[in-house]
Amino acid sequence: MSAEDRLERAKTLYERAVFSGDAGVLTSAERDLDAVEADTALARGRILHARFLNERASAGS
Repeated sequence: MSAEDRLERAKTLYERAVFSGDAGVLTSAERDLDAVEADTALARGRILHARFLNERASAGS
């Protein structure tokens, strides 16, 4: 599931909780948002790693 899918699902679950009184779906919505945050953190980590490798290679030249 993509980040966009997860965000859209969290929005839909929010609406169910607010407009239908189904607060039980909030845990699933939070889990989807946690997954988006994890994907973002992993992507940032990869970028930092690439910068580190690039700077190390430049310093060794």
